[in-house]
Amino acid sequence: MAPLRLRYAAQDLGDWLARIGAKKPAFVIIGTGRCGTNFVADYLTAAGHPCGHERFYRPSGPLYRATQTQVTPEGDSSWLAVPYLPETGITAVHQTRAPLPVIKSFLKLGFFHTEHYARHKRFVDFARAHFAFSDDPLRSSMRWWLEWNEKCTAITGHHFRLEDFHDRTDQLSDWLGLDAPLPKLDVPADTNTKRSVVAISEDEIESRIRSFPEYPRLVDLAARLGYEL
Repeated sequence: MAPLRLRYAAQDLGDWLARIGAKKPAFVIIGTGRCGTNFVADYLTAAGHPCGHERFYRPSGPLYRATQTQVTPEGDSSWLAVPYLPETGITAVHQTRAPLPVIKSFLKLGFFHTEHYARHKRFVDFARAHFAFSDDPLRSSMRWWLEWNEKCTAITGHHFRLEDFHDRTDQLSDWLGLDAPLPKLDVPADTNTKRSVVAISEDEIESRIRSFPEYPRLVDLAARLGYEL
């Protein structure tokens, strides 16, 4: 069996074992991916509110959606949760990051490039199940920011920008029902940095995305979420 197939088989076995005794989180931070969900999970955990990163909501689906009891970590931070929400008993908070950095990040990772499929197989398969890929990876990346955030806005009105995180911790505490305001912590923001495999400049992104028919929708949603293109 090829090394990648062995790795994915082991991950599937791990997911199956994790389902034994798994319980629902009280809250979930949702977004597009590449928007800082790992950073927020680390921050909440460091603040005394254990939060997993794609621990409950995984590429294979939620670990255990039938139970109404609480999970040991209070929450999860995962873009993979979006197709399964809203759900009774789980508070969802929508986190965003500016469109261009997210689009550039997905492009540099090769997420929507067929030649790099093996690098992100399980996550790409999940995305394909809930999103129509375009032939152009840049258009897919742009539409991903647009359409996945549209799904998030339909799930919850609790929204904050990653760029404003440190100024919104009191409001986040209220949304999550925490017993005390979140403290001010120095948690690195680059906790999920990944190796680039595709070279593209922000200038090229900006010049090309204007030609796509979805661009006016992107501008409109970005403005509603507090970003100017």
